[in-house]
Amino acid sequence: MESENGKIRVVLIGAGRFGSKRAAAVSKSPRCTLTVVADPNLQAAKVLADQFACRATDEWKSAVSQEDVDAVVVSTPTYRL
Repeated sequence: MESENGKIRVVLIGAGRFGSKRAAAVSKSPRCTLTVVADPNLQAAKVLADQFACRATDEWKSAVSQEDVDAVVVSTPTYRL
């Protein structure tokens, strides 16, 4: 499912170094829009979300279950799995 403007609405889980690179990649795509950044460190999520004009949360489960989400990018360290 896509938004009214035809863009895929993406949630990013992980606001660290690789998360910020993936956020930039999503934002550069003409087919996607970053909707939410989720990270256990809410301040980190807010900083990244502010850069890309989207929402921030520290609850990944609520982020991925929102109605305005079409895709999820997981960018977390492997030791957190």
